[in-house]
Amino acid sequence: MAAEGDKKKPERPIEQDFVGKTALDCARTILEYERMFKMSETILKFLLDEMKIVRLKCRNNKCGVVIEMPVNDIDKFIIDCQCPSCRQSFRGPKDLGSPDFLEQLSKAFRGLALTNGVAVEFVLPGQLASQK
Repeated sequence: MAAEGDKKKPERPIEQDFVGKTALDCARTILEYERMFKMSETILKFLLDEMKIVRLKCRNNKCGVVIEMPVNDIDKFIIDCQCPSCRQSFRGPKDLGSPDFLEQLSKAFRGLALTNGVAVEFVLPGQLASQK
């Protein structure tokens, strides 16, 4: 049994390293932690502004056509919310009123690109990124 003086003192909470620091100092601290703990997970990150092309794949087993188009113009490329090859509907479920989610997605991309208050970042885990 170890003597009372041999007990290891509990480490202070990591949060204390960020109290009263600027954002730049916090970022430096995070980078220091990443180097110390050698983060092993690889991720792929990209901002909405960096995403220029989107691919849509028809889920109709007999079709499977893949269409590439500019992110901001999805609603201009997909007419009547259906596959241009087999005419498979791309609309949402009937219980949701069969909305045109592709048109909504296109509008959201355009609107977010014009919004200065937020930057949307997409993150793919390394395993996912390497499979694609």
